[in-house]
Amino acid sequence: MMMTISIPLASGYFIDSPKGQFSKGIDPHDVKCKENYELVFKNTDFSPACVKSTSVHKLIERGWASDHDPYHMDMMK
Repeated sequence: MMMTISIPLASGYFIDSPKGQFSKGIDPHDVKCKENYELVFKNTDFSPACVKSTSVHKLIERGWASDHDPYHMDMMK
């Protein structure tokens, strides 16, 4: 049984985790992150992840993350 985690937002609304959104069929590039977090893609499998805005550059430099999914256009065909 898969469990979806909801993230509280400042506006009072809830949003599923990136994995939860992706598993519901949301396009990886349309995944929403909570405030002060940005969407990146893990380089190992290009799954969406939300990370702190201050960490994005470091994670890309270290090879953990990418700012896009290179297979996105292929998946959309």
